[in-house]
Amino acid sequence: SSKSGKVLIARMAAYPGTDSTPMGEVHLTVFPNYDIIIEIDAKGLAPSCNAATNTNLNGCGVHIHEGNTCNTASLVGGHFWSTAKSVEDPWVDIRYDSNGAGESNDVVGVIRGNGYDADINFARALLLHDETGARIACGLLEHHD
Repeated sequence: SSKSGKVLIARMAAYPGTDSTPMGEVHLTVFPNYDIIIEIDAKGLAPSCNAATNTNLNGCGVHIHEGNTCNTASLVGGHFWSTAKSVEDPWVDIRYDSNGAGESNDVVGVIRGNGYDADINFARALLLHDETGARIACGLLEHHD
């Protein structure tokens, strides 16, 4: 239930410089204890992503990145998290499942999230990676209207 959490929505588009054609939205609910629930409703993603078996760096990943843009690849930055709350990158094993047509309706939980609340995660770039770990989709996290 999103009653105690704040919802952010990213409308996904192609990562800059790629010819990927993602469409859809990713909803993040960020809770007061920093837990995050990620709900993906998108297509045009990597086909047959398997979160349980993919071991590639960033393979089939869904992550918040440091940047505030999806227009310039060099400004998207790396994974975004509070180094004060976690020395280790909490995004390393956060991955999504997709079907053979590249569609995903997955729900992914991130325990304690990235150590930041919804206000600090607001306007950051949310990225989806393909099975190799390449960046394919980007959307800025906006408030739920």
